[in-house]
Amino acid sequence: MRFLIIAICLCIINLSPVQAQPVEPLPDNPFQQLNPDMDKYAFAKTFITSLSYYGRVDQRLMSEQEIGDKFTQDLKAIKTLVDDRTLDNTDLRVAKNYLMKYATSRNMLIRKVAYDLAVAYEQHILVSSKERQMWQAYYKFKSVGLPRDLNEAEFKLQMENLARDRKSAALSVLQQVVMLKKVILSAARCRDEKCQELALTQKERIKLVAKLDLFAKENVAWGMKPGQGTFEAAVASLREVLEDPLFVSRQ
Repeated sequence: MRFLIIAICLCIINLSPVQAQPVEPLPDNPFQQLNPDMDKYAFAKTFITSLSYYGRVDQRLMSEQEIGDKFTQDLKAIKTLVDDRTLDNTDLRVAKNYLMKYATSRNMLIRKVAYDLAVAYEQHILVSSKERQMWQAYYKFKSVGLPRDLNEAEFKLQMENLARDRKSAALSVLQQVVMLKKVILSAARCRDEKCQELALTQKERIKLVAKLDLFAKENVAWGMKPGQGTFEAAVASLREVLEDPLFVSRQ
């Protein structure tokens, strides 16, 4: 037994060091640890595509403002509101599905932004679904008088509450646009989110702007400003970081 123990110890001592797999140490900076330079251009493309479907929802909501007083006898206008909420949910689900492939990204900041944006879209879907149900009930009430106990004052109050919930969800989308600006910073050259060096080449930036122009070409302003709608502010915020030469491209 004594000789066996000695033999085992000698084997352990004589193990060749080349058999051990070297492990690259993580940087000691949290920003670099959580946001390594991987998946950034691909995720930015996906994010902008997802945002384009969300933009369709915003366009419908803007068009509906022209209807004026929604609580009227105009059955055609009410039917439009029902149909628009159905279209909203379709576009929001497509927008959400684009993000799913980043749920397991090795870049933890990308994973978080994809998750939080999907949650914001889901909040929108819940609001749209509830609004659609309520407009369907209101259409039936105005067309055939059923249900007879529908309280229009209570109905309006509920719709106002849903409008606030929609605004909250829209702000959540905008917050993730701000986070995307941090994602595309260069982990190799930046130690915090105040840095202005990007992980994108100039060619990649031009491609992303072209993708943005496919659905927001008329929105050419840079940066968020008072009075902007949340979608307009989202596009302006993205355009700034992609077009402003103060942000340095990767060589």
